[in-house]
Amino acid sequence: MNYSSIEQDLSDASLKIDNIFDKETPLTLNAKAVFKNNPFFGVPVQVNLENKGLETKAVFSLLDGKIHVSFDGSARLNTGEFSGNVYVSPVELKDIQLPLSEVSALFPEEVREASGQIAAIGRLTWSGTSQITGPFYVALKDVGFKRGNIDVEGMNGVLLFQTLSPVTTAANQRLFIEKVKGVLPFENVDARFKTDSQFIRLASLTADMAGIPVSSGSTLLPYKTTKIIV
Repeated sequence: MNYSSIEQDLSDASLKIDNIFDKETPLTLNAKAVFKNNPFFGVPVQVNLENKGLETKAVFSLLDGKIHVSFDGSARLNTGEFSGNVYVSPVELKDIQLPLSEVSALFPEEVREASGQIAAIGRLTWSGTSQITGPFYVALKDVGFKRGNIDVEGMNGVLLFQTLSPVTTAANQRLFIEKVKGVLPFENVDARFKTDSQFIRLASLTADMAGIPVSSGSTLLPYKTTKIIV
């Protein structure tokens, strides 16, 4: 490796790694992720890297080990091009003190008191352009959060993302939510949808409201996608 400094924009965060010059791998690097919404706040990142030609294996550890991400594939760190298998170990959301909306626009603003578990696995390809392609599976287990006057409990499902930048999913994604507490309380919510670069395209939604079954047909919801700036 022959890079004195690497700085890449990753979703809503910028990862900078300094002092990598003619070092042999495997090696351990210390880095810092700085979030665009709060450039004065940095999250320490430890990177264990093994590189043989174009074959790269890396393990990223963030927030004192609360988040682990592994990569196995090919990477050109100086241009930001990579293609390989990515695995995000199950993350306990209650252990993440950083507001999730500052990590990625995947999370709505003003989300607080998040709980439950998120994990992910898939193959990602980034050719150094603004698009990262999948397939990439994200599993939600008993996820809950509060946003404004709304309290969500027991969100479960596995989502298939076709691209991460912009955020798009395959058709017929499905989420189950046990309870949504707000002005009108809902239970047993079953939502089927897909997302594109502009909208969440809701195909159908069924739920119980005060014991009365309710449903909704096809609906378009504006959606703020996550884009990567290179």
